[in-house]
Amino acid sequence: MKIIISMSITILLVVLGMSVPNPCLAMNAYKYYEQGRENAKAELYDKAMSDLNKAIALDPKLSDAYFIRGVVYDINGLYDKALVDYSKALALAPDSTNAYYLRGNIYDMNGLHDKARADYSKAIDQNPEHTDAYYRRAYIYAKEELYDKALPDFSKVIELDPKLADAYFARGGLYDLKGLYDEAIADFSKTIELDPNFTEAYFVRGSLYKIKGLRDIAIADYNKVIELNPQHTEAYLDRGSIYYFNGLQDKALADFNKAIEVKPGDSTAYLLRGELYLHSGLYDKAIADFSKAIKLNPKYIVAYYNRAYTYHEQGLHDIAIADYSKAIELNPQYTAAYINRGTVYSDKGLFKKAIADLSKAIEINPYLTNAYYNRGNIYARQGLPEVAIADYSKAIELDPEFNYAYYNISKIYSMLNKTDNACKWLVKSIAKGYKDWEFIKKDTGFDNIRSLSCYKKIMLGGII
Repeated sequence: MKIIISMSITILLVVLGMSVPNPCLAMNAYKYYEQGRENAKAELYDKAMSDLNKAIALDPKLSDAYFIRGVVYDINGLYDKALVDYSKALALAPDSTNAYYLRGNIYDMNGLHDKARADYSKAIDQNPEHTDAYYRRAYIYAKEELYDKALPDFSKVIELDPKLADAYFARGGLYDLKGLYDEAIADFSKTIELDPNFTEAYFVRGSLYKIKGLRDIAIADYNKVIELNPQHTEAYLDRGSIYYFNGLQDKALADFNKAIEVKPGDSTAYLLRGELYLHSGLYDKAIADFSKAIKLNPKYIVAYYNRAYTYHEQGLHDIAIADYSKAIELNPQYTAAYINRGTVYSDKGLFKKAIADLSKAIEINPYLTNAYYNRGNIYARQGLPEVAIADYSKAIELDPEFNYAYYNISKIYSMLNKTDNACKWLVKSIAKGYKDWEFIKKDTGFDNIRSLSCYKKIMLGGII
């Protein structure tokens, strides 16, 4: 979430009229100071600088002259010199609120957040209604992820200036980061009420509606974003994602295509379009898009993962393994890549490598139901029924509704000729939702119990 800062040269020009010279100054110094200030207000900066330099030469303790000269340096981008003059003005007159504020801005720009925050706090101490100082201090707190400190400052800005759309937008961004979506939506809505053309407020509100599952309302906000800014790539991508979720593939594809047209270098656009092609069975197009995403972003982990998945679907095991391996190289904690690479190894009959990958996934995250289930399948294929049952049982512990795990335990018991257990676990699998009756009839794993009454009753539905 970006926080917008409303800071312009106008603010600097305003302070030019706020200093009050000391009437006890030598008249010549005062005269040059006055001329310098007026020339600065008229944006005649060279003349202003000449006058202010003369004023300071005549009276080196004229704090207002240092301050105004600092403002001129600031306006012209000479920030190091402005910093020196603001500091000199404060050394001579520690009650110069605007000098603290403007020096704080330069510290902030230079990444010296502690010093900037201290200056903003000093400005607030001297003027508790200094809206801009609260705003800038809040912004620093937000950059430092000190959201609980930033929120009160943004709220204070809103209290002092209830019509400042940027403040609502910024506070809404913090609520978003804290997961307080309703509060964030309320602030973004207020932003839009105050500024109906605030494009990003529509966009982030739409994103939150999307998160909350309010897809139609989200689409309305994305539509408004695109109306206000037809080049807004992210709005096309988010709207396209909702269309795809809603089964409107043609509309989704149109949005992804538009995003690529608007921003041909956006790797995410190619990734999303590639996923649409993948799930539509258009594997060659999917691979082309994933490859383009990787070309644009060689460290795009998900693109390698998706391309590997597509290669696997095509039966291209070796290049699938290479892409999964690249994803793991980029993120050694990527459990999904270990699981899927293990599946490919299993398909190639490389059971030792498959078990190693699935075990690594479990080591990283002991709560991966599919990792236990897939490893159980490999153990079963290797003729290790006890360890297979142990893995299926762990999968069931993690997901008591996982009917395939019940089914496979039943089949193992049948193959071991433990017929009572086989029937009991087959009943459990059906109770949990396994309903592929035709497959059960063809599954040779149940040959040992087909003649038993328990099996016949199960198939007739007499027990369920």
